[in-house]
Amino acid sequence: RQALSLIVAPLPKGNVPAYFFLAAVGIFSLGVGTYVYVRRRGVAATAHFYLLCLFWFLGYGFSFTGALDGWDTAFFWIDRVGLLFFPPIFLHFALCFPTKQAMVERRPAVLWTLYVPSVVLLYASLTAEIAFFSSFSWGVQLFVGTNSFLNRIIPAFGSVMSLLAFAAFVSTHRHSRSITVKKQ
Repeated sequence: RQALSLIVAPLPKGNVPAYFFLAAVGIFSLGVGTYVYVRRRGVAATAHFYLLCLFWFLGYGFSFTGALDGWDTAFFWIDRVGLLFFPPIFLHFALCFPTKQAMVERRPAVLWTLYVPSVVLLYASLTAEIAFFSSFSWGVQLFVGTNSFLNRIIPAFGSVMSLLAFAAFVSTHRHSRSITVKKQ
């Protein structure tokens, strides 16, 4: 059995102004999404826009401090879910708004496959957390390795999904005959 040694050090301050800016943007987006949803309920893509704003808020309005008390752990998981599910929701929105892409029209199930990587990454994160608190000797190594991997892959995942969403918006703009769509 191996012993885990911890060195207690003060938490790094991080980039506090950037955090407050992102938190303000997250709160603002939740407000806009809620306003649009309440005013235009039932209109195509309104609920999707609200979910997009909600997950933006979850990803950027909540950040954990590292204290890992009850609230901080809750903020960690809210932040993790927001960061994992915002990219596929954004790509889903890009593929369906203002009109569905031809690929989506032919194969609607493709939209649900967008969420598979997020579910897998969330599962890996939860598994590592459970292993850390288990009595298994390999739990700590799994936790450290998984979190190291996730800290590198989640930003890359978000970037790839955002680039695909950008490509979908460009494709919609190029193939649209509607002047209203071209101005959006």
